[in-house]
Amino acid sequence: MDATFMDRRPKLQDGLGMVIFVVGVVIGTLLLNTFVFQTFNVEGASMETTMYTGDRLIVNRLPVTWFKVAE
Repeated sequence: MDATFMDRRPKLQDGLGMVIFVVGVVIGTLLLNTFVFQTFNVEGASMETTMYTGDRLIVNRLPVTWFKVAE
């Protein structure tokens, strides 16, 4: 009987796996929102022929991120 603690506790192992997964998703989301995408809400009439107040933009920040890394 050479079972480790985690082998004897499958529910604990599943719970720990779920916590690690959720933490990974949160960290991945933060990294994506910080370095890859950024969202903006359109406010005002300056872009009214193409966009209107309340529209939402998703901007690709990858070129800016690569430029800052290469400096």
